[in-house]
Amino acid sequence: MIIDSTHFVMADYMVDLTRQQAYAAVQLCLQNAREYLKDAKMHYDNKRFQHIRIPLQFSLEESGKARAMIDQLQNGQQTIQMNRDMRKGHQIKVDYIRQFVKPSKQKEQEYNDVWSACPFLSPSAEPIFDGEAEEMRKMMQEQIASDTTKKFIELDKDIINSLTVDAHEKRLGTLVNFDDNTFDPILAGSMNEGHCLVLIDAINNMLDDFDSTFSKINP
Repeated sequence: MIIDSTHFVMADYMVDLTRQQAYAAVQLCLQNAREYLKDAKMHYDNKRFQHIRIPLQFSLEESGKARAMIDQLQNGQQTIQMNRDMRKGHQIKVDYIRQFVKPSKQKEQEYNDVWSACPFLSPSAEPIFDGEAEEMRKMMQEQIASDTTKKFIELDKDIINSLTVDAHEKRLGTLVNFDDNTFDPILAGSMNEGHCLVLIDAINNMLDDFDSTFSKINP
């Protein structure tokens, strides 16, 4: 609510919540983030990659809002403050939780299982030598699989980073826009299918972590 051209009612910028209010708000935010992630999975399952950024973005935003309150609740604050940027700003909420958006342990195990079974050093992953030679081959196989898994996880982290930096602007790319020079109508291309799966896994992993952290907090 505007008082004049330069001043705003304080409540429009800062909201002071009781611990009970913040606790209830976190529950709703995490629930809503899960629902948006379910929507994203439905887009993925039906190969609708043009608009999948929208539920992914909103899931990230609700997660960021929840984490801002979780951190204050965890610190024992009696009054939980949520400024306008954290309540309504798009990218700032994503930036707040980008450090938590990372590949899950399950994804890492999947990669390791694939590369452990891959015959790097022979036509078959089955034993081909006897005794010490076979033990050496197995050790080398495991090391190569481990190193390859780490490289793929790093690639996934790069994908996640590219999708969460300026995520709000990327979401706007799902809307029809106009070329700055020719004014021709343009619409961004669909999101890469593999990238969708990486981000869905990472958001789900983050929400599991937030749920675990939140479950240890009393109102």
